Amino acid sequence: MAALVLRIFPRARLYVAKLDEKPGGLHGKRHITARSAAEAVEWAIRCKVDIISMSWTIEKSNKHQQEISGLKKALESAKSAGILMFCAASDQGNSTGLSCYPAASNLCIRMGASTGTGERCDWVHPHDYDFLLPGDNVPLNLHIDDLPTEHSGSSVATALASGLGGLILYLARYSLRSPEFAALALTERAEMSTMFRYLASYGGQTPQFPRSGLLSFLAGKNAKFKNEADEAKQELKRFFIKEFKEKWSVKGSI
Repeated sequence: MAALVLRIFPRARLYVAKLDEKPGGLHGKRHITARSAAEAVEWAIRCKVDIISMSWTIEKSNKHQQEISGLKKALESAKSAGILMFCAASDQGNSTGLSCYPAASNLCIRMGASTGTGERCDWVHPHDYDFLLPGDNVPLNLHIDDLPTEHSGSSVATALASGLGGLILYLARYSLRSPEFAALALTERAEMSTMFRYLASYGGQTPQFPRSGLLSFLAGKNAKFKNEADEAKQELKRFFIKEFKEKWSVKGSI
């Protein structure tokens, strides 16, 4: 997933935490422990990161209620620290009635997997996501000399969204004369969601599919998309100037 973040935003500085797993999840699969997830979020807070990307889900159940409560507390602390959070929607579709964390916390931007043209993948619940990004057979080569392998799932979409969020924060900070205002605002879930909705409306595309993020991703894979991706980035910068000048009377230049 780290490679996907860097595909969208190569300037990102990554802090990677490995979570504990144990058997006993849905259909007997191994699952991540809420305790280790909470510890990872707390560690990220201490590292003073801008974004936390959580490409995993934990089923909420009475059996793990205390650990889930600890995870929710850690997520609330991250929000209070001004950290933007992206998380994966559940890929179980309608097959489970259990709510999943961190999506159920209502503190993160929930990302679901889509096809390359923006249609929701069948395994994503139609009401349990905020936005969609590619997550269906996305090609990625981890090393320069490797042949690309295909990756699928809402975890892929979450990594791409985190890279896109990082790119947006970067542009906000370096496109405005008073970057602290823009950066602080965009670490709020509501403000970044507004930005994603703006991207989704770019060119009249699917309302929950931030099209410019896909263009940036494809630009690294296919040269014919590069000009349109660059155009989308310039449109982002113009949006920053317009919106933040009106909101905080901040002056800026492109």
